[in-house]
Amino acid sequence: ESGAVACWGAVGTNHIEAEPFELPLVRGLVRASGALRRACGVFADGSVDCVQRGSGGWPERSHVPGVRDAVQVVSGYRHFCALDRGGVVRCWGSDERGQLGDPRAASATPRPVAAVDDARDLAAAGDHACAVRASGAVVCWGRQPLAAGSVVAASAVPGVTDAARVTSNGLDMCVVTRGGSVRCWGRGLAWMGAPPDRAEPSPLGALTGVRELALGGDFAC
Repeated sequence: ESGAVACWGAVGTNHIEAEPFELPLVRGLVRASGALRRACGVFADGSVDCVQRGSGGWPERSHVPGVRDAVQVVSGYRHFCALDRGGVVRCWGSDERGQLGDPRAASATPRPVAAVDDARDLAAAGDHACAVRASGAVVCWGRQPLAAGSVVAASAVPGVTDAARVTSNGLDMCVVTRGGSVRCWGRGLAWMGAPPDRAEPSPLGALTGVRELALGGDFAC
């Protein structure tokens, strides 16, 4: 209820915390997402702050400028994206593979993803990001698992018109439809019971009534 944050794992140099410990001065957190040596969170007032390894290896907190009314933040390998209440998506970090949805260079300041102003859900992993639009369509940008190159502008995923949620693990992407079914595409789908190397979404088994989905390296929940 307090919105406190607990972390565990590698902390500092040659130091591992096996038991969760509470981050100091962090209260009112609503949602959080972590990437390479950095984590960002949405707070109750819609602001976004990030925590990364500082001097001595211990966490240091910083405010992300230019993000207001945020409801979700997601992380890729070296980039982050935030979704605000109005449906606008802003991304920051590395842009080597178009993961900011902008042809310009990397940016420490969040920049809006062009032509995405009605997003309802957001996912990021690896060097890409995807958003569910109000219509139920899904658009993605950055380096796609089966693409020959990077997609700088947000491009629609073919055959998806009724998505409610989207998730990714960097190699595979899945949507939960408004009816509760699951459809996936990407490189490593065999472990999920779907044909591998699918450029277009295909049904995932006989799953029904699904509301939320999370993808790991070779598992899903």
